[in-house]
Amino acid sequence: MSTLTQSEIAARRHRRAVRFFWGLLLGATTVSLLGNIAQAVLPYLPKVVIQIGAAAVPPIALLAAVHGIALAPGRGLGPCLLLGG
Repeated sequence: MSTLTQSEIAARRHRRAVRFFWGLLLGATTVSLLGNIAQAVLPYLPKVVIQIGAAAVPPIALLAAVHGIALAPGRGLGPCLLLGG
């Protein structure tokens, strides 16, 4: 069993935070693409599907953003580290 150094712990936390935000970006892009596709086939979709999407997506996006913001300071990450600077 080995003991991790502070720099190894910081690097591990940074990788996890970057992975989270890349996942958030990928998820947001997927939702955007699905929204564009849905708009193209809008006349053929039942109204309830559109209402469910419009009601569900904003709170989920907000929850993910707040989760990321809440975790960043606890992991020693500032805006510069999150942006790759």
